[in-house]
Amino acid sequence: MVSRRQIGLCPFESQDGAGASCGANAREGSGTRGSFGGCRPMIRSIRSTPLDIVRDFVASSLEYLHREAHARLHMVETFLEADLRARGSDLARPRSGSRSWPDNWAPARTEHSSRSLAPAGEHELDRLDEAVVSGDLHQVRVAAHRIAGLAANFGAHGLEALARELEGKPEHAELLVRGVQDRMRLTSAALDAIYRDQPPPR
Repeated sequence: MVSRRQIGLCPFESQDGAGASCGANAREGSGTRGSFGGCRPMIRSIRSTPLDIVRDFVASSLEYLHREAHARLHMVETFLEADLRARGSDLARPRSGSRSWPDNWAPARTEHSSRSLAPAGEHELDRLDEAVVSGDLHQVRVAAHRIAGLAANFGAHGLEALARELEGKPEHAELLVRGVQDRMRLTSAALDAIYRDQPPPR
């Protein structure tokens, strides 16, 4: 059976299996550098690719994003919990307005995060900001988990609509792939903006 990588449908692995050729997995120090909106091997091969393989790629991509969201959430939780324990209790609540974790961990409110998670995500971003300022670990977890879920749903719902629109039109499969790439880029940028104080890619 032909794999997604062999036909150029996987943005996370290079043809030789050495990693993402587009840089999608290179996150160290610069937020999301992956070019989800311009995976050239995928666009070159998509016109001759069966639609069921495209949908398989869509599903695996959304699963990847969901794992990434929760991995970053775990890092935030670990840092905040250590900070609160250092204050004497994992339930400690510092004075309102004090934020002791480094600036690069603070939730960043950006045009990209608001647009890609709106409207429900805007409320959750507010809750996350308030929880971080108060040092309430439980509320940080609640808000961040909801944001991760909203991000995944944002991509899934948009792709379902595209898939319905393109049903019976396999010649238009390229539009479906471009749709998932755009939603992955925006969703990943939103997650980076939430958990890192760095500008998302445009």
